[in-house]
Amino acid sequence: MPVNDVSPRRHGTPPLHSPLQRVIGPRDGPAPSPPSPGPGAAPFPPDRKPLRMNLVTRILSTPMARQCALVVADERGVLAVHGHDAIVDRVLAEAGAISAASEPGSRVFLALPHGPDLAFSVLATMASGRIAVPLSPELTVEEVVTLARRFRPSMLIHRREGVEGLPDGCDGIDPDAWERAVEVARRRPLGAPVDVAADAPAWMVFTSGTTGHPRGVVHAHRSLDGRLPMDRGWTGLRAGDVIVHAGQLNWTYAFGLQILDALRLGATSVVYTGPRDVHAWGPLVARTGATHFAAVPSLLRRILKHDDRADRFRILRTTLCAGERLPEEHFERWRKTMGHAPREALGMSECSTFISSGPLAPPKSGFAGRPQVGRRIAVLNEESPDREAAPGERGILAVHRTDPGLMLGYADDPEATRRSLQGDWFVTGDLVRQETDGYVQHLGRLDDRMNAFGYRVDPQEVERAVLQHPHIAEALVTETSVRGGELSLIGVLIVPHEGRCVDPTSIKSRLDSSLAPWKHPRRFCVVSALPRSRNGKVLRREADRILQQSGQSLE
Repeated sequence: MPVNDVSPRRHGTPPLHSPLQRVIGPRDGPAPSPPSPGPGAAPFPPDRKPLRMNLVTRILSTPMARQCALVVADERGVLAVHGHDAIVDRVLAEAGAISAASEPGSRVFLALPHGPDLAFSVLATMASGRIAVPLSPELTVEEVVTLARRFRPSMLIHRREGVEGLPDGCDGIDPDAWERAVEVARRRPLGAPVDVAADAPAWMVFTSGTTGHPRGVVHAHRSLDGRLPMDRGWTGLRAGDVIVHAGQLNWTYAFGLQILDALRLGATSVVYTGPRDVHAWGPLVARTGATHFAAVPSLLRRILKHDDRADRFRILRTTLCAGERLPEEHFERWRKTMGHAPREALGMSECSTFISSGPLAPPKSGFAGRPQVGRRIAVLNEESPDREAAPGERGILAVHRTDPGLMLGYADDPEATRRSLQGDWFVTGDLVRQETDGYVQHLGRLDDRMNAFGYRVDPQEVERAVLQHPHIAEALVTETSVRGGELSLIGVLIVPHEGRCVDPTSIKSRLDSSLAPWKHPRRFCVVSALPRSRNGKVLRREADRILQQSGQSLE
């Protein structure tokens, strides 16, 4: 199939006789535009919150959703195009198979590769009234089994060899068995997604935060309402748009935009399954006629550095970035090179994105954006979190607990859920500063702080100082132990600009004028690239391991 066949207009508008449409009845007239709340208007007024619903019905039964398409592509071109009816048929067939093999409300682990099968299985699990738990494809079989023993799913749908030792009550289903079950279910598919309480669990994702121990973040079916402010506050996504995301679908950033938002709004979502090389994205954007490209800031930097045809991104209407702070230098370079400024957003697995730049808040270098319309956020005083910080004062970002996008809690860990709340506020742990114009600057994580000689130090503050050196392109600061763990010091990984060498003496002399002595890194290591996950997020604990093995003194 030609690559340029991704436009939903080529598939036509699906007829109104899909299984979902038979349930809800036909809709007259053309697909409407997304809702446009005015300033101050709440996109999810309390008197309109549903008591019972199913997230999947709300995604795939909207008039706009009839125009959606899911495109699968790799480095060779487009492999498949799934229109609205094909998506619905597959989801309801899988939902029937899941319903026949598990109890309502139970957890279903999905250890599947990044791609359309994972998307369909997550939607099917939620449609059946079970809890979808997509797992990272990077996890080993041992890690998958360990998580299953801890969180006790009723099913594990996987494509792994040697899956043994699952807990009692958990059925491990390999690809062949799963396809046979789906084919049987096609003869009698689920008639429609199962309505459940709006606060019933729908899906769960794992996040380790900075603890290193996986936590299951549980979201309700009503969490879809928590995404509505993003339509106008960040993405500007609408029917007929084409979105390419560089992340993997087990990540809320990618699954939320590519599946929950794109399908609901009638856009075409391009799921890329080829090698995740920096040179893959420009040709994909150009060939598919993408209007939106979403990535982490580090990928934008690598595109600017390594892609000699970066001008291909100029066809985009919007670049979205989240997952970490976008340095001001890279913001300006992307804006000048691509002809538009990237739209940043600040969020987390527990509440998706709630601060952003976009149609209602023009991008501003150095700032994540403003609170989206309808959100209630606060910046709490660091010393007295029962009161708010003054404008311009650093504090801890918090989201009101009534936000429908906020998690239900951490799975099987009520104590961790309780600790995350401060009165009516969910405390994110992000250190921010909010200016009088409402724009929010991200300053780091409260729990990333390091202990150096008894002083608490923010790694981002040290990184900003290190990056003032003209020969340093990237830096990652972390706490590292020496003398068998007896002493903790600040260490830094350094990525030089191409063709440049970094003299340790010059680093130290520059830091002498910008940081107090106790904030200085005492160990360093020059690396070709910072350690990152497949989704591009920096791995501070891996930085500590590198410093332990190869670090040199910066005294």
